[in-house]
Amino acid sequence: MNFTCDHCLIDVQNQVPITLSCGYTICFNHMNELDNVFNCLVCKNHQVSKQDCFKMNKNRSMLLKFNYSELINDLKEELDTLNSFSQVSIQTKFNNLVEKINFRREKLKADIDLYADDLIKKLTQNKLDFEAKINETLKNIDSKEYDQYIGENLAKRIKVEDEINHFENKTQALKVKLENLKQKVEEVDKQKEYLEKLDFNIESDIKFENLFGSLKIPMCEIKKEIKSEWDKKLPETPELIKMQKVCSLPVESVWCIDQLSTGELVTGSDDTNIRIINLETHDLIKSIKAHSNVILDLKVDHNDKIYTTSNDCTVKVWDKDGKCLLVIQHEIPINCMELWGDVIIGCDEAGEIIKWDKQTGLVVSKIKAHSKSINSSTMFDTDHILTGSDDHSIKLWDLRSEKCIKKMVGHEREILTLEKLNDTEFISGSDDNTCRIWNSNTGHNVVTLKANFKCVPVFNACKRNYFLSCSTDGIIRLWSRVLKKWVGKLTQQSGVYYMKLLKNGQLVCCCEDGTISIWKQNI
Repeated sequence: MNFTCDHCLIDVQNQVPITLSCGYTICFNHMNELDNVFNCLVCKNHQVSKQDCFKMNKNRSMLLKFNYSELINDLKEELDTLNSFSQVSIQTKFNNLVEKINFRREKLKADIDLYADDLIKKLTQNKLDFEAKINETLKNIDSKEYDQYIGENLAKRIKVEDEINHFENKTQALKVKLENLKQKVEEVDKQKEYLEKLDFNIESDIKFENLFGSLKIPMCEIKKEIKSEWDKKLPETPELIKMQKVCSLPVESVWCIDQLSTGELVTGSDDTNIRIINLETHDLIKSIKAHSNVILDLKVDHNDKIYTTSNDCTVKVWDKDGKCLLVIQHEIPINCMELWGDVIIGCDEAGEIIKWDKQTGLVVSKIKAHSKSINSSTMFDTDHILTGSDDHSIKLWDLRSEKCIKKMVGHEREILTLEKLNDTEFISGSDDNTCRIWNSNTGHNVVTLKANFKCVPVFNACKRNYFLSCSTDGIIRLWSRVLKKWVGKLTQQSGVYYMKLLKNGQLVCCCEDGTISIWKQNI
């Protein structure tokens, strides 16, 4: 839809024209950013009700027509996707897999032949060496020289004097012969022992999937749409998100938030303190002097242990009573952190992923993940982690094999945040003032959303196909993945640079004025 906006006097494309009660026309984006009742942007001498404008048949018709055209575009995209998935591509894929299997079979056959030939060659050489050593040991042994002793007639009578001399000399000579012979026998016994140990080991339980390779067949699931509380409460039309502010608490500049199992809020601030807050009474339960510099990230595990990282280059573990249980010293700051089983995963400014043992704090392993600083990370599922970096790339890692599964590029500047959207998609936010939705299976960028305001790329997936973003202009925006635009907002008096949607449906906003605001559903 092309028209000229009477407010900005610009020819506008692909937007909905909204007619005001005075007859002038403005962009839908202008309208959506205004309060429910506002001074006319064109006349400037009367007030306009947003709801009255949306009730006008002309505007209702234009909005419905625009939304309908957007749905048609989505329909075309889906049809193009289906049409591109032909029988030829299916046959090609399966033919390629069969070719890989046959190639692997022939390769293993050739490798087995080479290995067997090498074993036989080594065994043949070993046999020659063994025979040569035995022959060397038995060399110069003539049994005839012992016949004079073995066959001597001891019953022969000679003079006593001669007999004494005879046997003394013969005994001395026989001892020398016997000692030499014993040495030869010892050497032969050693060779016999070697021969007995020589064997060919065969593993009885060979796992062919490890030797040959295994076929990875993903499960085909038919997903049922589950309506959550957010699905019921958040608007499907361009209206305000129906929430109301509960309170505003003075808590310095908070950069990270999590919750204890009992519901208390845990915050990490740039004043180096951890604070635990009762969400029902909004009272401060405990303040913990945790670090000597800004707290960069904070996580709480299922045992209510609190994990923090800081600009002071340490990772620390705390109990909820404020006792420090473990200190891990690193060379440079850990920007972000995840918990995985018995391991702490830290991502640092050198682009490394470091695994530490939760109990001892010892380094388990290191992965050189990016060429520049890692700014954001999030667990995508049980064994996979996403990392975003100053090198403009996003990577999906298998934590068990420590290998990169997918590398995603498209952002033009640093990656600042990552958030899982659903089982196959996640959102990334960048300093290039865009957020992108990616498919984790293909690595493709499926949706790009551009903001005409300075968006702080912190996201919370709040319902199917919807997510929230915060901004330095003090506005929390609700985005629609399907419509590819924001469709609702909450307004703060101060800029918001971090937020978290809690399990109980409350929204916590960390503001530039040194406060945190708590919002709940306005039912």
